[in-house]
Amino acid sequence: MEGLLDGLISSSSVTTSEVAYTLDKISDTLCMVADSGTFCQNVHTNPSMVNSAARAVAMMHGIINKLNVSKELYQISSDAVSNRGDATQEEYIVISKLKSEFEHQGVHLPSHQTEELLDVKESIHELEYEYQKAVASSPKTVVISEINSLPPTLRKKAFPVGQKGYGLKLTSDAASQILFHSPNAELRKAVHTALNSPANDDHMLVLEGLLENRQRVAEILNFPSYFHSNNFNRVMQDPRDVANFLEDLSNTVSVKAAQEVELLTEVKKVISQNYRDQNKEEDDHVIYTWDYLHLESMALNSQPIVSSAKFSEFLPLGSVLEGLRIVSESLFGIHLRLAPLGPHEAWDPKVFKMEVLDTDGVTCLGHIYMDLFWRPNKFRGDANFPLRLKSIHSDGKATIGFVCNVVEGTPTLVPVEDAENIFHEFGHALHSLLSETKLQHASGTRAQMDFVETPSQLMEFFFWDYRVMSTFAKHFQTGETLPRELFDQMVARKKLFSGLEAQEQGWKSAMDLVFHSPPGEQYFGTDSKDLSAKKILQIAEDLHTKFKPKIISQGNSWNGKFSHLVGYGSFYYSYAYSRQYSANIWKNLFQENPFSRQKGEELRRNMLAYGGTREPPEMMKNLNISKIET
Repeated sequence: MEGLLDGLISSSSVTTSEVAYTLDKISDTLCMVADSGTFCQNVHTNPSMVNSAARAVAMMHGIINKLNVSKELYQISSDAVSNRGDATQEEYIVISKLKSEFEHQGVHLPSHQTEELLDVKESIHELEYEYQKAVASSPKTVVISEINSLPPTLRKKAFPVGQKGYGLKLTSDAASQILFHSPNAELRKAVHTALNSPANDDHMLVLEGLLENRQRVAEILNFPSYFHSNNFNRVMQDPRDVANFLEDLSNTVSVKAAQEVELLTEVKKVISQNYRDQNKEEDDHVIYTWDYLHLESMALNSQPIVSSAKFSEFLPLGSVLEGLRIVSESLFGIHLRLAPLGPHEAWDPKVFKMEVLDTDGVTCLGHIYMDLFWRPNKFRGDANFPLRLKSIHSDGKATIGFVCNVVEGTPTLVPVEDAENIFHEFGHALHSLLSETKLQHASGTRAQMDFVETPSQLMEFFFWDYRVMSTFAKHFQTGETLPRELFDQMVARKKLFSGLEAQEQGWKSAMDLVFHSPPGEQYFGTDSKDLSAKKILQIAEDLHTKFKPKIISQGNSWNGKFSHLVGYGSFYYSYAYSRQYSANIWKNLFQENPFSRQKGEELRRNMLAYGGTREPPEMMKNLNISKIET
């Protein structure tokens, strides 16, 4: 890499095309280490490997931050933009993006401010790592007054605490049993409060430091806010536009959400009558945050609809993976097949590798490492990790880490939410695999941050189409195809509380926006002028009241565990924003025929192939979608 740098800086006659290639090669080299290290940090089973990966990632971040303020590299990229010469459109777009990134990363600063900027960015990296550890922290212990309030399966796991109480370790299973199934409101409140408390004494201080340092970066760079310092790779570049979008979203779902709360209230009245002795302090007409999961579960069970457990009998893991094969082969003609693992290539015995071949059955588009099962100390969410993006530097192959947390069984039956997430994450993988850019800096998922969820959300539409699901959803014992009646019931179940789910997403998006907006500038009646630990929680509470007005939290709305603040900081709204693109693509291309090879080729050629080298409006126009319906 040093040879590439020295050669580029010392050369007196280098073309724009050569500049683009060389800078992209440097970026590919650094990202290959940093991205693989980040993946290793999150999934490896060997603690020494995790620690080594953490050190490598920190080292790479330091190198990247220093290169981002290199005046020599900026001048070279600036000259290349001014003298396009023989550069292709893709090369010119990439070099223009790099020039813009230099300008947003502080290349213009004097040396003393550059040093401060690098120090603050190093602190941010350390704080993000500490914050992620807090988010994934071990479960707490909850203290309850009497053991009979526990579900029978948990009573034997309780242990005496003092003379008048019992303790229970809040594993995810124990917490779910209580919050979903216990009629005792006091017990649910105790569990909810324990879960919605900071992981430790330093947790909120870490978040406070993270947000303060992000704002400090913006100040050093002379931007109004952290949002503005990151607006070079997004569609909506003004936080006020995002605020207006979230306000519109809130207004759109408010009526349905209110109807859903009315249903929950009726359910609570019935429960309160039956368990009056256990809920003496509860108001029948108020839905609290610790009520929601229990009342939702009771409401769903009262409806003539299939249970999630019954539905999962038609979703054994092998069938879900077969669904990915059917969709990708039908739309794009590509082939998925198992590939052998070399010695020490896998970090867990259950990891397997898939090879993805193009339409000719020979050309390799890339490999996917499938790490699908839950285990302790593993990344808690579902995610697509681009280990190396497809480009001329990687021989035209992508390498992807595919992470889910399905609970293994005999057989492994996948809850419908997890199956949907598998389809979602595979949409990200397809974005990388089907990209046709030569340069990795704009390959696949290196697209605009508030557009990048579009392919993954589009895959959710395929999952929830009976014509598609019926091709792979087979009963694990009988092989029976999922009946249409059960599918329709599950769709009804999914939609029953969609208004409140949209409010939840709006609330979290609003939190993220306020945390990264200009200090003192009002959004939704609050601002980021004070981001002390106490004020952060108050902002979360105030926004909860605005976006979820019918669900009362009493100060227990949030525990500071919001993993998307790392990776999606100031971009969380993109989940809601991208959905308008994916919904329009589905309606215009695939609603009539979800297996259309012709429409799949149009999607591949006019959107997926471009990665981040085209703006979303242009790609939508190429798909003959002239108007985006929200």
